[in-house]
Amino acid sequence: NWNLRLGSVDQWWGPGQSSSLIMSNNTRPIKAIALSRSSNTASKSPWLSWLGPWYLTAQLGQLNEDRAIPDAKIIMNRFSARPFKGFEFGVSWTAMWGGEGQPSGLKTLFEVLTFDAICEAEDGDCRESGKSKRGNHLAGFDLMYTHMLFDRPVSVYVQKVGEDAINYYKITDAATLFGVSTYYKGAKIFFETSDTNVACAGGDSTVTNCYYEHGDYQSGYRMYGRTFGSTFDTDAKQYTLGANIRFESGEVAEVYVRSAKLNEDGQRPSPVLTTDVSEELIEISGFYQKPVGDWLLKAGGSVANRSFENVDDEVDALIYVKAQIAF
Repeated sequence: NWNLRLGSVDQWWGPGQSSSLIMSNNTRPIKAIALSRSSNTASKSPWLSWLGPWYLTAQLGQLNEDRAIPDAKIIMNRFSARPFKGFEFGVSWTAMWGGEGQPSGLKTLFEVLTFDAICEAEDGDCRESGKSKRGNHLAGFDLMYTHMLFDRPVSVYVQKVGEDAINYYKITDAATLFGVSTYYKGAKIFFETSDTNVACAGGDSTVTNCYYEHGDYQSGYRMYGRTFGSTFDTDAKQYTLGANIRFESGEVAEVYVRSAKLNEDGQRPSPVLTTDVSEELIEISGFYQKPVGDWLLKAGGSVANRSFENVDDEVDALIYVKAQIAF
């Protein structure tokens, strides 16, 4: 029940419907070698059967050349399980390491995997406060519980992903995603919110502008300028109301209404901003997808009202079509 894969495959970690804080399809999939369970099933072993259906993947990926530290590598691990009816939990961990000008041997990989504290002081006098973990780590957990309410399944879910940790495993500086979903007349309806306005300096600090960022890996937790996680990147708060309808003949229709505040403090423009230092966004988007023989045809679009502090507001519109063939 295990497979070994070499390639670039879109992944979505966590219960979020419109975004994930740690791994989504917001940017291109990462080239990686992966060892994963082939199917999410329960084990017959008495040691593991209590987990219910479970899934595990361990991956080693290669990032692109066009970044502050070219050819950095990334470790990606995900475990999820459903130990009893209606409840699912997952834990995720990624770590960026190596690359041009950085240690990248087996010793360095071992230091990343074991969260070794590295002394970076030039004079060699390194106290605990001056040590840091090797690489750029993100880790977190997610929970989802589903219960029948008024004869309908209602799911409540949360995801927390942190930029740092104390005592090696206690996640700190965490962003939060929360959502609720249900079904109505064949449509899955959900409401979701997330906030990456995270203070990462420790203690009582309120300094933000640090989520998905790193002192050495200055391209951050991104590839080609887009995060592996949240669509809205750092210092962003968003609310999304959406509906997804799947028809018996295979068609899919989806519509989202979003409201977001991007880089509200205006201190350092978020990578998703192109016009001003902060932005308020209201967007309506959707698509329709239909299988036709060996083809999968998709058409969609969006309209967004963008409000800025220092320049005139804008209304942007986008339409697209996509055709996919299965060989």
